[in-house]
Amino acid sequence: MTEQTNFRYTLCFLTRGENVLMLKRRNPPNQGLWNGVGGHLEPGETPRDGVLREVQEETGFCLKTARFGGLLTWNGFETPPGGLFIYTAEAPP
Repeated sequence: MTEQTNFRYTLCFLTRGENVLMLKRRNPPNQGLWNGVGGHLEPGETPRDGVLREVQEETGFCLKTARFGGLLTWNGFETPPGGLFIYTAEAPP
């Protein structure tokens, strides 16, 4: 991956004990596959703020924090080259 990777997405794996919340994607890319919770970053939004917003929009959970877990990059596949910020967080009861 080049230095020009465009990190425009976030992804959060919500856990509760040994369980991980996964969503089955309805739309491309990866339609029909299981994934964590996430989406696009808004202009000027930090990755942490973006992942907290996406979790609330997609699950209704209002998290106060998420732990940075790493970066994922790709070149090709079903979308243009890019990358995303990966987080983990405890799901509320």
